[in-house]
Amino acid sequence: MKSSLLLTPLVTLLLATTLLADTISLRDGKELTGVVVEKETFKEVSYKKGRVNQTVASNDVRSISYGRTSKEYQDGMTALENGENLAAASNFLAAAEDEDLPDHVRASAYAETGDALLAANDYASALKYYDALLSTFKDTRHLARALNGRGKALFFMRDFAAAKEAFDKLASEASSKGLGQRWGLEGEFYSLWASEADPKTAKGKDFVAAYKALRDQAASVDPGLANRCALNMGRAYVRKNDVDSAERIFQEIIDKRLGTDAEVVAGAYNGRGECAFAHALAYVKDERRKSDAIDAFKEARLDFLRVYVSYKGVEREQPEALYMAGQCFLNLAAIDETETEAEFQGRVMLKRLKDGYPLSEQAKKVEGA
Repeated sequence: MKSSLLLTPLVTLLLATTLLADTISLRDGKELTGVVVEKETFKEVSYKKGRVNQTVASNDVRSISYGRTSKEYQDGMTALENGENLAAASNFLAAAEDEDLPDHVRASAYAETGDALLAANDYASALKYYDALLSTFKDTRHLARALNGRGKALFFMRDFAAAKEAFDKLASEASSKGLGQRWGLEGEFYSLWASEADPKTAKGKDFVAAYKALRDQAASVDPGLANRCALNMGRAYVRKNDVDSAERIFQEIIDKRLGTDAEVVAGAYNGRGECAFAHALAYVKDERRKSDAIDAFKEARLDFLRVYVSYKGVEREQPEALYMAGQCFLNLAAIDETETEAEFQGRVMLKRLKDGYPLSEQAKKVEGA
């Protein structure tokens, strides 16, 4: 009994130390557990394992789970896991501004704030906090992440020239500061997308070949980026009215969706739905193909509803899913007498669009109709 009592404080201390320890997850799948992170820069992460000082290249780090944070930081992580982006951003911001926290934890909190606001489509606020991170912690491990995030915020604010400049800087910094090839490819991808989206630079250009070349380059380095290139290839085919080619690309993404980013998969389902909708519009012009039109509208509706129901966390795809699902319902109401509730359901979809995403391009279409 005596030895047991003597060991209790030691066991308690060991448990406390374990709970306060950090975990560094590496890109090769390994984990450095029971460590204490002391400093992070875009070059390396410095940490202690026991009494030994060690480092790991930041480019080799996938993520870091901190044992010593704050209630706000932990609440932010919980909100993020629950898909509550605005609540997550609020908590992470409080942590970012908490000067009692280590600088590397505060920098991480700023990065999480920006990412959560970006996911919530609050682009102006996201840009503000990415800039706060870059100005407050100039050598942050999250340098590439912040440059990428601010470029995306500018892109979705439709400031395509500024977005391209931000992504070109990301590609340049990736090379000059050794941030990693994947970040360089990321910068190239979004710079290409910004050029495609900008009417001033896109006119008369065919971007399919450029996306294909980048996809092939990224395939062995960053499969997720390769899938995003494929998604944009599909969308480029849609704009060229090459529906069959687009449909094949979207189907390939869906067939290989396990392990693929939810944003890409949701985009592929919306894309496949748009292809089916295009087929339906073609069929509906021929009275002999009325049943084909009905089937195609139903296929399209299923894809859009899948995005609305199963990919709610991908807010950027929600306006398109709601708008197009509404259009499917309304078209079915007009040509299929068995769809007795379709018009009502279509109006419900469009109301949810206007209520939930009033500033979206799709909501503006509804208002102008």
